[in-house]
Amino acid sequence: MRRALALERVSGTGVKSVRPTLLDPYKDFLHATLEAHPRLTASRLFHRVQARGYPGGPLQVRRYVRTVRPESRAEAFLRRNTLPGEEAQVDWGHFGKVAVGGTKRTLCCFVLVLGHSRAMYARFFLDMTLESFLRGHLLAFEALGGPRRGPLGRPRYEQLG
Repeated sequence: MRRALALERVSGTGVKSVRPTLLDPYKDFLHATLEAHPRLTASRLFHRVQARGYPGGPLQVRRYVRTVRPESRAEAFLRRNTLPGEEAQVDWGHFGKVAVGGTKRTLCCFVLVLGHSRAMYARFFLDMTLESFLRGHLLAFEALGGPRRGPLGRPRYEQLG
């Protein structure tokens, strides 16, 4: 038994030997790609190394990427604070085609979001003309309580006409 213990101490069985893997030649590429694109998924990275000749499977790439992915950096942003009725954001959404009579028409959605409360108004139209755009504003102002008063005491949207 003493002989066996002596051999174990000398042989250093507590030290793990690192075996080469199929992924070793591609690790530098994975590091460089993750540095440039830290949010790239392990599946996308697998396809990229596979295109470069990697013969292994996706599981090994996923395991390795999990250990070397850089920590996500905190993103700075500035939340805008506005007075009630002072600002709104407007956009159009496209919802494909809808059958109207014997023809198909484009279905569009006018969306207005107030800056202060984040209240939203949405209205569907069959076109994205200036007339629909202005009508969407008027309907949104009526539904949401109107914009802030202009310098003459009138609602600002009445000054357009």
